Amino acid sequence: MSAAAILRDLAGLCATSAKQCTDAYFKLGPQPAEGPAANLWRLQRSRLQRQVSSLDALNIELGAAAIASALEEHAADLRAISEASQEAQEQIKKIKDATELLTKVARVIELGSAIVAAAALPNAATIAAAINAARTLLDPAEE
Repeated sequence: MSAAAILRDLAGLCATSAKQCTDAYFKLGPQPAEGPAANLWRLQRSRLQRQVSSLDALNIELGAAAIASALEEHAADLRAISEASQEAQEQIKKIKDATELLTKVARVIELGSAIVAAAALPNAATIAAAINAARTLLDPAEE
């Protein structure tokens, strides 16, 4: 069992104990009038209130320690995820660069095809296609 699990179980035990103290507090009933019974009732109420406060504080501390322990136990995994994410970002950038290069090659081929078409069959449509292909190659934002 991991340290985080043990701490989590202890925090749960504190929470259960605090609930039992709270239940005992409510079972005290109304305060007796005066005398030894009233003094005993006040002492028991005070003790139960302190126990609930202490157990709640301990529960919070143990819960925080469990979280810290779990993070520590998985620190290597978290670093590996971070490194994998970094590598994935680098691969995405390489893919983007390759895509841009292939797009430029496609535009050059398109321009070459348009020039060959204009040379083989010179008319307004083929010449306009060649001019548009050249513009697209030189300024891709106009697409």
